[in-house]
Amino acid sequence: MIPGVDVYHPRADWVDPAYPISGPNADTSAIHTAVIHYTAASAIPQDVAGYLRAIQRDWLVNRGYSIGYRHAVSQTGAVYQCRGWEFKSAANKGNPTITGVPNFNVYSEPILMLVNGADMASPMAVRSAKAIIAESQRRSGRTFRIVGHGELDATACPGAGLRAQIKAGVFTPSPDPTPPPTTPPTLEDDDMPLFIAKTPTGGFHVIDGVWRFSPARADVVVNMHAGVGKPLLDFATGNPVHELADVRSVDPALIRAVAFNVRDADDDGSG
Repeated sequence: MIPGVDVYHPRADWVDPAYPISGPNADTSAIHTAVIHYTAASAIPQDVAGYLRAIQRDWLVNRGYSIGYRHAVSQTGAVYQCRGWEFKSAANKGNPTITGVPNFNVYSEPILMLVNGADMASPMAVRSAKAIIAESQRRSGRTFRIVGHGELDATACPGAGLRAQIKAGVFTPSPDPTPPPTTPPTLEDDDMPLFIAKTPTGGFHVIDGVWRFSPARADVVVNMHAGVGKPLLDFATGNPVHELADVRSVDPALIRAVAFNVRDADDDGSG
């Protein structure tokens, strides 16, 4: 299965055992480019599995090796495993004068988009293609360049519709969403956000995002509502003491145990 793909057909679902798919093992860490392909057929048959079996049989009989794409995607968004993650691609060797390498298959994640003629991929097909690319990126540890076959060799593949979609960036996976920040600890309505550390020999400050006791930091004013990246202030001088690396790590109960509300502080700071 591939995260984000609703309908996934492994090879066992559709490959004719008489014409199995095989190939040399892929070096996943070398892959850095997703290559979009089409078949150029004016109409993809409704029996997609049968159509892919015919392609596999043709490649084996007439080329001597298995279908070269790693996955195929129908317009319904269904994904058909071809070479998959296991086998090196064989769909786009490329022109070395263009690619700069003898065999671009080593570096590619070729995806066959089963569109009619030079049509665009449907939204469902785009979603599945993006999921394939995202998973391949995760496996390789790289962010991929996404190109059409024609950018590697002299070919009309993948057709005008898919080329336009590549140019528009529709196949680029969305970045992982940034998790929402943890809500900082809230104080009671009667409390001001400013507190003073009240220990005779030291105070609390931030080291590597963790509140620690420090004999060298007495009488520190803490702005509990300042947020990440705001400074602690020295009570005597008002100067920043240390950047507040992570306000979420603060234990309000700990602060209250050695602090009092600045509104109630004596002018001389005693109490």
